Amino acid sequence: MIKRAILDVDDFSLGTALANLKKIKEHYPNFKCSVFMIPCNMSLLTGDLPYEKYKVWAEIVKENLDWIEICLHGFGHTEGEMDCDKKTAKMIVKAGENMMKDLGLPHAKIFKAPFWQMSDDAYKVLKGMGYTVAVDRNQPPPKIKGLKTYTYNWSIDEILPQIETIKAHAHFYSCNNGIEGCMSNLFELPEDIEWLFISEYLNLYGKNFGN
Repeated sequence: MIKRAILDVDDFSLGTALANLKKIKEHYPNFKCSVFMIPCNMSLLTGDLPYEKYKVWAEIVKENLDWIEICLHGFGHTEGEMDCDKKTAKMIVKAGENMMKDLGLPHAKIFKAPFWQMSDDAYKVLKGMGYTVAVDRNQPPPKIKGLKTYTYNWSIDEILPQIETIKAHAHFYSCNNGIEGCMSNLFELPEDIEWLFISEYLNLYGKNFGN
C-alpha cells in the first residue's frame, strides 16, 4: 500500500547526522532526504567550532546533494526566535540565506521555525519571500491566506501507518524520534517505494494529495 516516502529531519549540523543518513542510503539506494539545517550552529557562537572547520564539513555535504535537500531551520535555533515582528523575521531569514550562500550550500525555499514557534507576522514574511513553511501536525494550521505549507503524517518513533504517501518526520539528535534510536522503524518501509524531497513531493503530488 505504501508507494512513496518523504523524510524530513531536523537540526542538520556537524556530528553524526551525515553518517546516519548514509546508513539509510545503504539500505535504500534510491533514498532521498530533506534536512532542516541550523545555519548558525550554536558551537560557532560559543567559539567551540572554528568556522573553517564548519566550511570543510559543508564541502563534504556538497558531495551528497544529489540525495540530500537542505532547508532552513531558523538561524541559531533559539526558542521563540521566529515568534517576532516582520522586520525581525525578515532579518533572520536573510541571515540564514546569507550564511548558506557563504557556505556554498544551495537550499530549497522551505522553512521550519525552531520549536515550531512562529508569529503570524513571520508567516506573512515567509509567504512574501516565496517559502513553503513546514508546520506541526499537532498544532492548528496558520491562517494566512495563500501561505504554502507542508505537514508530516508520521513521526518515526510511531507505528508505521499503511497509507500511500508517508511523510516522515525525525530529528538527528536527542529526541524521541531521533534517527539513531528509530532507524529500525524506517527500515520497515518497503524497499521498492519512491523516495522524494519535500520540494519534489509538493511539485509532483502536493495538489493531489494535500500538503
